[in-house]
Amino acid sequence: MNKRLLTTFHPFLAPLCLAIAICFAPQMAFAFADGTGEIDDPYIIETPEQMNNVRNDLSAHYKLGNDIDLSAYGTGTGWTPIGTSSNQFWGSFDGDGYKITGLFINNSSTSNIGLFGFVIGSVSNLGIEGANVTGNSNVGGIAGTVQATTSGGIDYPGAITNCYVTGKISGSTQYVGGIAGHVTGARTKVTECHSSATVAATGTAIGTGTSAGGIVGRVTWGEISNCYSTGEISAQNYAGGIVGQINGGTFSDNAALNSKITTTATSGTIAAGRIIGGAMVAADNITGNVAFDGMTVNGSTISSGTGSDFNGESI
Repeated sequence: MNKRLLTTFHPFLAPLCLAIAICFAPQMAFAFADGTGEIDDPYIIETPEQMNNVRNDLSAHYKLGNDIDLSAYGTGTGWTPIGTSSNQFWGSFDGDGYKITGLFINNSSTSNIGLFGFVIGSVSNLGIEGANVTGNSNVGGIAGTVQATTSGGIDYPGAITNCYVTGKISGSTQYVGGIAGHVTGARTKVTECHSSATVAATGTAIGTGTSAGGIVGRVTWGEISNCYSTGEISAQNYAGGIVGQINGGTFSDNAALNSKITTTATSGTIAAGRIIGGAMVAADNITGNVAFDGMTVNGSTISSGTGSDFNGESI
């Protein structure tokens, strides 16, 4: 083909080449409203479908662009949590002050249940309103399990910050919390969060329904600070206004404003407290915690408590 003919056809070839390039380009860019998924240019989420797409890239970075209603996922077992114990969420999710409504999960045979199933990265600045979440163990409104780790020389925070949950959170066995079910790892943190959710670990046999907490069901060497809860808490063995059961960890400047804490076991281990239900291993540090003086714990009010014990200073 001569040069003149190429020049003649050029206006027609350019749009065709562009169309071909678009067809074969990576599809993730079209799964979100904007962004590239990098930490300084997160994917922007504006629809329920885009929220569901987060599970397709668990190491990317995300930010909400408006409130999200997940009611369309409210049939059958409901929403499928993002991240599992074998395929965790490593990225970051910034709610940017927006909220998620319509979160429904009914899957009492599965563990690591919540909006996110297993978080190694971070979730921040997010509200979940009117949650109706039921799982087996490690059940929370924001996440089932949160764990900090180091991989490839990179420290992943395992953090939930400035989040809140309202509604109902329930687990058929153990480790159930308003924000997170299980927080594990020395660097893992839940900070500046609050929950008004009713939280229940509903197991009926001794040894199940182990622990429920207003913020976290069980903490293993993590940190819970500057959080508060107001919902009713119940469990078989361990129940607390902030944390049900601890295995070490740091707990500071939290407020348990719940009206009622209840354990239902009639034998075996029974431990309930306004701040922390009970301990497998003593805490590293407990300081500055307060609790509502009218709260009942297994039917009785607590006449004494300090900021550095399991019942907190009365307010």
